[in-house]
Amino acid sequence: MMRSVGPAAGALGAGLALWFGMATAAAEPGAGLREGMAAYERGDHDDAAGLLAPLAEAGDARAQYLLGRMCFYGHGLPQDSGRAATWYRRSAEQGYAPAELAFALALDGGWGVARAPGEAVAWYRRAAIQGVPGAMWRLAYHYRRGLGVARDLAEAWAWFDRLAAQGEEGALAEREWLALVGLDETALARARARSDALELAMESAALGLWIEAGPAVPEADPPPP
Repeated sequence: MMRSVGPAAGALGAGLALWFGMATAAAEPGAGLREGMAAYERGDHDDAAGLLAPLAEAGDARAQYLLGRMCFYGHGLPQDSGRAATWYRRSAEQGYAPAELAFALALDGGWGVARAPGEAVAWYRRAAIQGVPGAMWRLAYHYRRGLGVARDLAEAWAWFDRLAAQGEEGALAEREWLALVGLDETALARARARSDALELAMESAALGLWIEAGPAVPEADPPPP
């Protein structure tokens, strides 16, 4: 049975359209990838699998992510969560942020791999530094609850603050709640300093994103329970 990903799951889609829009502006896909994506989007999953599989085998991170998604949902390929996780991992290891989030979700929920919340946190962090809102939500949530990582309300506040800076109203409420009941003055000062450091780290990552990012692709999201 697939595991629920918790209250923050609904946040996975929030803001991802903006992130993927930036990725689209950064680079144009090659013809094969473009054709494979077009086939996927119009529901020609068999054609999409035929076009994307050679690219994925050749090491294209975007094709690997999409092939993983197709394996996960059984779109044009046999449904296979384990195979999906393998493709997500191969893409994530190349630094492709949507795959980093997808692989983190697989590790967090035990979908096709052994459940490993601590390892999931590390992958959430990699995607979060690249500005993927779903990963930022999950990372903040894990620090707030102490899931797979030592509980750290200041770190959680810092990530909620970065989300709030992107206009996420839910993150603003979480941040204010932590400041009210979870952090004393010293801890809040540390949280603010941490948020400033994260802002710089994310800006540095964004410089690389504009150069290396590929086309828009379907967002990483959990399956229905």
